Amino acid sequence: MKAKHVSTVITLSLSTAITSTAISKSSCSKQHEGGSPSDRFGVPFKSMVVFGDSFSDVGNVNIASNKTQPGMWSYAGRYSDGRVWHEYLAQFLGLPSLDPSEAGGTVHAWGGATTNNDYVSAFSTALDAVVPAVDRQITEYVDGTSGVVDEDALHVVSSGYNDYWWYVFRNFTLTEGQDLNMTNVYTTVAREVLTQVRRLHDAGARHFLVGNVPNMTSWAEAQGQPQEVLNAYRTLALGHNNLLTELLSKFEQSTNDTTVYKLDYFDSMDCLNERKDFLGFRDLFNACHEGQQKCDDIFSYKFWDAYHPSTHAHFFLSRVAIQTIFDKEEAIKTMKNAESTLTGSFLRSTAR
Repeated sequence: MKAKHVSTVITLSLSTAITSTAISKSSCSKQHEGGSPSDRFGVPFKSMVVFGDSFSDVGNVNIASNKTQPGMWSYAGRYSDGRVWHEYLAQFLGLPSLDPSEAGGTVHAWGGATTNNDYVSAFSTALDAVVPAVDRQITEYVDGTSGVVDEDALHVVSSGYNDYWWYVFRNFTLTEGQDLNMTNVYTTVAREVLTQVRRLHDAGARHFLVGNVPNMTSWAEAQGQPQEVLNAYRTLALGHNNLLTELLSKFEQSTNDTTVYKLDYFDSMDCLNERKDFLGFRDLFNACHEGQQKCDDIFSYKFWDAYHPSTHAHFFLSRVAIQTIFDKEEAIKTMKNAESTLTGSFLRSTAR
């Protein structure tokens, strides 16, 4: 990495992000209300367990493909050029490092995964095979704990993008449009996410971080798509997110010992677009990595490839996750103690 880029990264301190308009009580961020601070950094969990897709996969597809995927330019089995968001979050919180479940770790996410293979098949183009969907990931995890999971762990559940991408691809791209009932589609997927959270809760989990679906119309892959495809993306994402928020809120209210942090991918990534100059992004809609070609200045790109954010974007999202978990004043105080370590980690993962 060139020196001029390094100096830019250093300015992206975590406490500055919280106190600035980049992440504030505006439309650019959402604050989690409540929480029971304890232990290090004011959080009641001591480890992290992750379920999801390529947004969170840190090497499961890589191991399954005998190290050939996601590709030559990817970083250590990630679908990005560096670490992904939950790795930065775990380091800030002082939690153990996150390794893929195929290597004995606690990240069960697989690239290509959907919410449930019974609804939408979790097909990985990298492996040319169906991979464990989130419901299967959770089944294997719970079975591996003899049905009783660690109540002191933060359980991260994030899925939906692939469900909707495949749905739109199969119904618009392949068949050139159908009479679609998208309400049924996002209702099924959102309720399935809640079902998986409930399954973890029934096994003993008490702390959850649940991500919604990003604004798929702003993804690099969506650029140049027909308007009907973009309309479908937006309808599905907004419908999913609104319903999921409602379902999770009711679930949390129905329990006396459970906290559900709602990570808003949709608004967070849109906020990144709004604050691109402050955050150091110059290209929001093109992929840095396409085929055998790679851009010279990945730091300025939001997307690593057509479907996956750069580690710079993941770093930004980790700060949103921090503010989702912490009250604002507590976040500022604790970030000042940890930001240099985390920023240094960001530099090491990108300076290659």
